[in-house]
Amino acid sequence: MPLQFSLPRNPQLTISKQRVYEIKLIFCLKSVLVYLYVVFVHKYFDYLWLPLDISHLKLFEAVVVLTVLAVFVPERQKSPASTGLKIILMILILPLVSFYWLTDAPRLYFYQATMGFFITCLIVRSAPQLAANSFLIERTFGRETILSICLGLSGLAFITIFLLNDPPSLGVVLLDSGAVAARRDAVDFGHPIIGYVVNWHARVIAPFFLTIGILYKRYWISGMAIVSNAVLYSYTSDTFYLLIPLMVFFTVISSQREIFFPFTLKATTVGLVSLYLFHVFTGHIRLLGIFARRIFFVPARIQFDYYTFFSKPENPYMKLGEVGFVPFVSSPYNSPSPLLIRGDIAWTSTAYLSDAYMNLGVLGVLGFSIALGVLLVIIESISRDVPIVAIGVFVTPIFSLMNHGLTTTFLTGGIFFAVFIILLYYNSEDLFSTSHSLS
Repeated sequence: MPLQFSLPRNPQLTISKQRVYEIKLIFCLKSVLVYLYVVFVHKYFDYLWLPLDISHLKLFEAVVVLTVLAVFVPERQKSPASTGLKIILMILILPLVSFYWLTDAPRLYFYQATMGFFITCLIVRSAPQLAANSFLIERTFGRETILSICLGLSGLAFITIFLLNDPPSLGVVLLDSGAVAARRDAVDFGHPIIGYVVNWHARVIAPFFLTIGILYKRYWISGMAIVSNAVLYSYTSDTFYLLIPLMVFFTVISSQREIFFPFTLKATTVGLVSLYLFHVFTGHIRLLGIFARRIFFVPARIQFDYYTFFSKPENPYMKLGEVGFVPFVSSPYNSPSPLLIRGDIAWTSTAYLSDAYMNLGVLGVLGFSIALGVLLVIIESISRDVPIVAIGVFVTPIFSLMNHGLTTTFLTGGIFFAVFIILLYYNSEDLFSTSHSLS
């Protein structure tokens, strides 16, 4: 069947009252992040390359650019593509914009990164969507097909890590940092493919069943998905596995009620303020450090560091040399990129935009931004009749773009597998003998 296209219903740019409200919330969160950077992040973590060097001219530029991006990000509700772009705006672009003027960071990368995000938004807003039936195979798949694939892969992952690794220690269960680090270094997957499958379960399969359980009110299914990620954490010490169910739950519930973006902005703002007050009254810095420093500002710092390194004429671009599956291409360096930047392998949280620059410079930022836009259009198209399921499945792979390149997220982060699961789900019979269209 040839590809079919349908034009967007409302392609023109409009600013609704809801969008004005969201912009106010965006700048409210930005103000909180700026305050926390000045009084907390810089104060306690300046030694981790988090300085304070305010540029008032760049402050003006940042406000203008952020306003444009906030206006232009797609406004559609119950939309996997729109939800993904809002997550990127809040978690990646907002800290980048703040860090830019708080530290007098390089102007050229700031405009390259924000222009890349703008291009992705432009593609999602204006590109024709592929008709959903372009991807249809005759609906002969039963629910046993998708259940067999998901449970088969998950069973392979769990059996392998159970056989190759010792039971988790009490320290890992209690989130002791020393025990968690030791376990993470010692975990054995047996084969790299099992590592992929473990990630796919935690980032795609578990969120899929968690979402299905919520939508069909089969909460025991959601409970099993949550427990499975907790078990994977106990064997791998990947603490992100513990956060995934919480992130998926709130994303799915708020998306169902069409309040995802304002809810997330308000919840993040209130959460950061509460953690700061907890720090003020107790002197405890770890929790606020994890969220204000590690989640928001460290990735921003690393992006500018990657630009600074690879913008030097003597340092050639990676040219996809670290991807691993591009034929006849190898890295021009003998060390992995984190060791090149800071001499520390832990310095790895490279967002997809700085990863694109590392590989191909400004052409990489442009190309990867276009590729992400096209990918989001495809995701939007194949999930047209099941948008909430798709949001639950794709939220974690999209979030992974905050800390990984697009090529890495495509495989390890689970985007490719998530596309496969949604395609299979859309083309299958009703999973639990109710209406197939879950919106």
